[in-house]
Amino acid sequence: MKPTPLTAACDNVYEPFEDSFFLLDCLELEEPVLRGFKAPLVAEIGCGSGVVSAFLPSLIDLYIPMASDVNPAACTTTLSTWEKNSNTYNPKLPEIEVVRGSLLGFLRPNLVDVLVFNPPYVSTSDVPKLEDYDQEDMRWVDFALDGGEMGMEITNIVLENLSRYLSPHGVAYILLCANNNPKKVVENVEARGYFAHKISERRAGREILSVYRFSRNELDQH
Repeated sequence: MKPTPLTAACDNVYEPFEDSFFLLDCLELEEPVLRGFKAPLVAEIGCGSGVVSAFLPSLIDLYIPMASDVNPAACTTTLSTWEKNSNTYNPKLPEIEVVRGSLLGFLRPNLVDVLVFNPPYVSTSDVPKLEDYDQEDMRWVDFALDGGEMGMEITNIVLENLSRYLSPHGVAYILLCANNNPKKVVENVEARGYFAHKISERRAGREILSVYRFSRNELDQH
């Protein structure tokens, strides 16, 4: 098991928790798949503390690292976390580019080889609206938690746009909880012509979490 990255101070940012560490474990299981890419563009949506982005250099030797978050504090924290760990795994990597923005709308289509997303998966009456928050607002962490109906409103946007985000051989790693109805999620994604593979499942408190790999092409299930 690889060491967990050190994280920078996380004021007003979703701190690494059981779901974060579960995602790291699942990505480590996928190391053979990840090492099969040659200089891929790797992007994390909703980077939060940056713990996931900082862990990825332990799994891929050479790649282009990118991350995005709508929370300005998360963008700053991710950069700091990256710097804290930059010499731990792979000092030859370029510095991560962190963009403040919603999802991956800032990228040209079909560029992402590896997409990672720990979404806001908690069922809530609605999702936060950007216009209700200012730069100094202390509620930005809401964007990391509140997933709207079935906890799927943001995740569905990403899933519906996989064909726009991913390169021809791209893969997406997305965390779900039982309340998200993973079986239905898989059916919907497969209906769009993608392959789905559940990497692992774990109970975390009252939640049952799972991480899925979605890909354009069928890959070894190792």
